[in-house]
Amino acid sequence: MSVNVGAAVSDERLLGVGVDGAPGGWLAACCFGGCDASPEGRRSEPRFFGSIAELADWRAGQPGGGWAPVAIDIPIGLPETVSFRACDQQARDRLGKRLNSVFHPPARYLLVAAEPVDGNPPTAKQVFARVQQLVAEQKQAAKRAAGNAATSSNPVAKVLGLSQQGAGLLLKVAEVDAFLLGSDSDSDAGQAERQAQRQEWLFEVHPELCFAALTGGTVLPPKPTAHGQLLRLDLVRHEFPDAEQRIRGWDDGARHSLLDICDAYAACWSALRWAQTDAGAVGKRAWVTPPLEVLGEEAPGRPSVERRTGLPMRMVV
Repeated sequence: MSVNVGAAVSDERLLGVGVDGAPGGWLAACCFGGCDASPEGRRSEPRFFGSIAELADWRAGQPGGGWAPVAIDIPIGLPETVSFRACDQQARDRLGKRLNSVFHPPARYLLVAAEPVDGNPPTAKQVFARVQQLVAEQKQAAKRAAGNAATSSNPVAKVLGLSQQGAGLLLKVAEVDAFLLGSDSDSDAGQAERQAQRQEWLFEVHPELCFAALTGGTVLPPKPTAHGQLLRLDLVRHEFPDAEQRIRGWDDGARHSLLDICDAYAACWSALRWAQTDAGAVGKRAWVTPPLEVLGEEAPGRPSVERRTGLPMRMVV
């Protein structure tokens, strides 16, 4: 298929963005378009951002950017201990044999492990060591609490740790968490308003669920396999006909994984669905095919929320 990847038309606006973590920052698949919402009427653009704040500033400067949703593959809304949230468990149930692609999100108390060391961001190795120490302290505290209980029959509270891979993601989790809570500013002025606005347009997805929805419910083969990689690229090209040419012409494409870029495009597909259903309004979820779903809801339109922060704990598909 020949696709025009020339200059943007004057009436197009930013429709949605999908984001996936990458070394040193975030990969984004951005979608622009006008009144025609069909794949052929859209223009895609892969980009790299050094931080979520940088992405937010760029989004705000685009035509229509103030309304464009951003779907990101990172946990939002954290449990008290390292455990699966309701949306995580539902995602794992759907993925079947691929359930291990859904990791334990970090507990909120572990975010301290991502704080700067001597004024510099900690390395993944430092984060992992600090997480291990925090989990050990938590386990000791749980044992002491059990020992002080009225009866010795009370079981010791189970305290799970994080895998090294999970610890490596902690820096990005902490970055998004701080951004959503408005704690990226030295001033508290307008913090509540910032929180509300950011939580309206930035939400969590899982690319494997996005791809499964694109196939009508079939979970794709693992990423390392040839068939898994080809199927992901085929699905991206179907929804974003210019994607391959855009990626080939993107200078940064020489230093990023094609699979990670495909994940960003899959997330972008969910962002477009969120926009087309007025931010997932319950009565409008059937407007898209397949119908939009939100995992982790206690009732339609009412997601589980983190008790301490009020952040929604959900995954949009």
